[in-house]
Amino acid sequence: MKQDLTVSVCMITYNHEKFITQAIISVLEQECDFEIELILMDDYSTDSTSEVINSLLENHPKSSRVKYIRHEKNIGVIPNFIQALKKCNGKYIALCDGDDYWIDPLKLQKQVNFLNSNNNYIACFHNAKIINQKKEEINYHEWSSNKDINHEDIIMNGGGIFPTAALVYRNVLNSDSFLLNTKSGDSILAFSLVGLGQFYFFKEFMCVYRKHDEGVYTSLSFYPEKRLEDIISNIYLLSNFRKTSKIKLRKYYNKAIRKQLQRISNSFGLRFILSLTLRNEIQIKDCFYYLLFKIIK
Repeated sequence: MKQDLTVSVCMITYNHEKFITQAIISVLEQECDFEIELILMDDYSTDSTSEVINSLLENHPKSSRVKYIRHEKNIGVIPNFIQALKKCNGKYIALCDGDDYWIDPLKLQKQVNFLNSNNNYIACFHNAKIINQKKEEINYHEWSSNKDINHEDIIMNGGGIFPTAALVYRNVLNSDSFLLNTKSGDSILAFSLVGLGQFYFFKEFMCVYRKHDEGVYTSLSFYPEKRLEDIISNIYLLSNFRKTSKIKLRKYYNKAIRKQLQRISNSFGLRFILSLTLRNEIQIKDCFYYLLFKIIK
């Protein structure tokens, strides 16, 4: 970690030719009284993303802040994310995927000021605007005030409690321990950080989260089999973090696993959950806890 570098912005991209310029510029236009870097990791895009990036970096006056790396082959979302995090040398890490962007030039300054003044907080995030394919604008959260976020809400919602581009956290994690065969980098971060300190929410809208057909998670709604894979991946991730978490947090992981099993039950039925258990895709004890929970409820 470089002592004079305050924030590393981690940006991963894949086939974001339509969006990447706005994402990069929104980072480079941040107004702050500290040093930042942008780690931009391209997972071997097959469109013109790399050409767009190179053209921008050749002409932007602040391009020296950017470290652009393009893989020689596609390695997948989570490995790409981990590789990018390993390059981050700042005291804090901020996230912004290549299809999202920041809308407040003081975003980093506000979040860093807060973390510098509150050592018991491990991370902070803010509200966001969601823009869908129809260009409709929706609030990510309806929360109307700044507030602490409790550990139960973080675990129950996983990465869904914050949009990626809203999070800033202390650079204290060892990304080598991240699970590769999962699908959500946001969830990995949320669960890794939750036992290390408090989370804080700013009511201000400081970024835009795009929902589009090419998006990794938006596309899940069109393919039931991919949606199922995503839910099973979530259960696997929750189960692994439950094993290593503090005892007081384990009850929340159990509730979160039951919530994921309920999603499977709603879409595919209880028999399907039992078949997943027999195929060892879901732990027997999780299935048992869920069925017991259903009976008692």
